Amino acid sequence: IRTGDESAVEIVFADGSAVYQRPDTTLGLAVAQQKGAMYMLHQFFLSAGKMLMKVRSATGQESRIEIHTPSAVAVARGTDFRVSQDSEGATTSEVLQGLVDVEAMKQVVHLREGEGTRVDRGEPPLPPRRLLPPPQPVDLQPLYRTLPLAIRFGNVEGAVSYRYLLAKDVEGRDVIREKVLGPGKPLEMTDLDDGTYHLQSRSIDDMAIEGFPLTPLA
Repeated sequence: IRTGDESAVEIVFADGSAVYQRPDTTLGLAVAQQKGAMYMLHQFFLSAGKMLMKVRSATGQESRIEIHTPSAVAVARGTDFRVSQDSEGATTSEVLQGLVDVEAMKQVVHLREGEGTRVDRGEPPLPPRRLLPPPQPVDLQPLYRTLPLAIRFGNVEGAVSYRYLLAKDVEGRDVIREKVLGPGKPLEMTDLDDGTYHLQSRSIDDMAIEGFPLTPLA
């Protein structure tokens, strides 16, 4: 499945698990098996881009979710986590809930909730590091009557840039604007239709590991 610029795909399985595929992402589903109520195997190959995996239902001890990339394998059992593959072959994994094992070059790093790691092509995973908190808006208004608008955010220690998303829905599936900006730069928008939008943000550290998302603000 390939998504283009400003497009996305959500895949929902019968057990309630879901994959949200971000723009400019290529994702393959290699295996999808279920044996009885206690064993499920989902195996994906992420060759480029970003994905978010959400496991909603309880799974048995043998159930596995595997995300393969050209440089690493992330294995999870009942969790919410992100995996990204960049143009240089580096993989980042970020755990929002649960546990994930990241393996590369015959070495395994165990990620707990709130931790992430990076794997460069041909290298073992880096030690886990804590996910950064999201930047907070400092001048968000309840209602904007004129355009352009500019929203400023506070800085987060350890962040080298920030990702901002504006969506029509609170879950952040219908994203209409997405920008990555450096510290101190306001989020500016000039061509929005009238309506209610939901704003998210997250910090990005010097290893391109992205932090916790901001609770959506309307």
